Amino acid sequence: MDRSILLDRDALARHLNLYDEDILWSYDPVRGVFRWALGDGDLIAFPGGEHDAGAPSRRMAEETESFAKGLASGRAEPPHNCVLRREIHFKYRGGEFHAEIAALFVSPHDGPPRSLIGITRNTTRQKRLENALTKSESLYRTLLKTSPDAILVIDAEGDIIKSNNRAEKLLGEPRSDMIGKNCGEFLAGAGIAELKKMAHDAGEKETAEAAEFEIRRADGTTFTGEMTVSVMEEGSAEGDTFIAVLRDVTKKKKAERELAKSSERYELLIDSMNEGLVIIDKNGLFVYINRSATVIFEYTFEELLGRPAESVMDRENRKVLKTMLDHSRKPLAADRDFELSIKRKSGDRADLVLFPKGIYGRGGDYLGTFAVVTDVTEMKNARDERNRLADEIITIFLNRLSDREKELLSFLNRGYQWPSQKREICRLMDVFPGTLDKFMARIKKKLEMDDIHRILQITRERLP
Repeated sequence: MDRSILLDRDALARHLNLYDEDILWSYDPVRGVFRWALGDGDLIAFPGGEHDAGAPSRRMAEETESFAKGLASGRAEPPHNCVLRREIHFKYRGGEFHAEIAALFVSPHDGPPRSLIGITRNTTRQKRLENALTKSESLYRTLLKTSPDAILVIDAEGDIIKSNNRAEKLLGEPRSDMIGKNCGEFLAGAGIAELKKMAHDAGEKETAEAAEFEIRRADGTTFTGEMTVSVMEEGSAEGDTFIAVLRDVTKKKKAERELAKSSERYELLIDSMNEGLVIIDKNGLFVYINRSATVIFEYTFEELLGRPAESVMDRENRKVLKTMLDHSRKPLAADRDFELSIKRKSGDRADLVLFPKGIYGRGGDYLGTFAVVTDVTEMKNARDERNRLADEIITIFLNRLSDREKELLSFLNRGYQWPSQKREICRLMDVFPGTLDKFMARIKKKLEMDDIHRILQITRERLP
């Protein structure tokens, strides 16, 4: 192969930057010869080395040769020392191929132009990068324009070099006036040093942590802002260009304070309840116990937290607990209370009444049960004592009655009405009406009439 093309590299180098992957070519219009060589000087036979007519290299060779012949056959006199360029692109195998052709007319000994030399450079990757950069810049502009947060681009001195629409509204100043202004004018009590530290920390931790600042608007009013700062990738080698994202969190902070106050009031209300309040999760474990409940159980909050609720009950009362929890799992179950007994920490028995309610998540999943707990131990003990005393009084009363008077009470226990069935009772007891009147008068004298029904109720099981 004619190596004369290599002698023209110096002529090309004077006008173009050559790379090793560039393909050099020359075209002699007189002889109609087209030659190729790689940029590093290795000769190649082109075209003809590839048999695939659709290959990018083959197509690139054809386009280049066509371009060279078109230039050489032009009627106008070829320009001296002027680089002629052309871009080509075509699709292949579902992809796109881009190349750039640069041509230069050369002449021997400063005579008229004799032939063409040039390079053909594959620019596919460069085009892809340019397209990606264009999309990235478009995305960046869209982000700046549509972001709900204020975005500021800040240089090493703390001066604002770019901002978005939201920053203009949030800081109350036109962007044209904001550009070039130092961000320290908006940061009450903070400066660029603190922003640099935040950016440095973000670079070290690979994440930008938010910090709160008191932000001063153009009109002098202030608000609480949450800001994240990071180093921009396209900044200088020292990493001295920052991007700050600012959000107004005044309402959020106010809501948090209100929520904290509400939570405190709620906890105060819960702890001041006379009744106990317990929350049992879906696994049957205590997850919350208020102050009154700790008094009832005689255990501290920490001692009961995470402990199975059934651990303070015997076998029979565990069955009641299970029934209660199963009941509260049903969202449409009717309200009802449950009575059960527990064993306090001291070992004493406590009688409780629980009013349960199920707790459900957003999806309707059962999460647990909270129950209002009332200690009825003293009330139940008082009721039992009252019944015991009543039984003693009735026993004493019955012991004072004669057998015939007890017989009269037995008839009344069987449902006979006094005095409408007086004659029938006289017949069954085989007594005169006057005698029956005396029996009833003596009973009334020994006990108030209003208590007779109570006595009858209690003595039903004692008299035949």
